[in-house]
Amino acid sequence: MVDAREDGLAARIDTLQDRQNQLEYRLDLTERRYRAQFAALDSLMGQLQTTSSFLSQQFSS
Repeated sequence: MVDAREDGLAARIDTLQDRQNQLEYRLDLTERRYRAQFAALDSLMGQLQTTSSFLSQQFSS
């Protein structure tokens, strides 16, 4: 009876560890995607700032 309970708990622990590993993997992928999106947005903002400065100079001339 105790052995069966221990086996059941061990199986449950394995299942939970697998689930945790899956969630950590998904979290890592999401973080990488957000970091890439942020880098792209940051680059675009820099380009837009440069364009804004250029246009401001052109209109003030």
